[in-house]
Amino acid sequence: MPRSQSKRSSTIASGKAPGVPSGTIRIGPAGWSYPDWAGYVYPSPRPKGFHEATYLAQFFDTIEINTSFYAPLRADHARQWIDRVAANPRFLFTAKLWQRFTHDTLSIPSSSNLSGSSLLASERSAIAAPAAIARDESAVRAGFDVLMEAGKLVTVLSPPDFLRSNDPLAAAYVRAFGSGLDSAAHRGAR
Repeated sequence: MPRSQSKRSSTIASGKAPGVPSGTIRIGPAGWSYPDWAGYVYPSPRPKGFHEATYLAQFFDTIEINTSFYAPLRADHARQWIDRVAANPRFLFTAKLWQRFTHDTLSIPSSSNLSGSSLLASERSAIAAPAAIARDESAVRAGFDVLMEAGKLVTVLSPPDFLRSNDPLAAAYVRAFGSGLDSAAHRGAR
């Protein structure tokens, strides 16, 4: 692995963000939108204008964005969440990497409709990866870039078994996505 690529990967994996001391351990809930938390975690009835992230940011310095696993974050939602936790200057989000990157690489469509074909992963990767990665990276970065540029995204989580994957398409996705996060982190640190 080239040195610059190795550095990018370790920066993302280490959870370092601008202004966060090395070795900081953060504890917070995985998500915030759970109906069964009403009356236990959240007040009941909820006051007018109540938002779960705002409430939790009074007690925690981090919350995991769980929805990013199921679909890319929308930039407008990311901006709203930043505003909702603004009262806690130490607050940082973590987010799950979209399942397209971690679980669903075999179903990535290509211009040749290769999904479901008998091609080897390496052959599928060579044909499908560039266009699919560009499209998916753009979709994922829409929300993540907003958080990164605001200095509010500390790490992106992916399942450990995915990191050990031998699928070349999955590896290409991680390299492209990691490179994109590294660029956004540098823009946000200025």
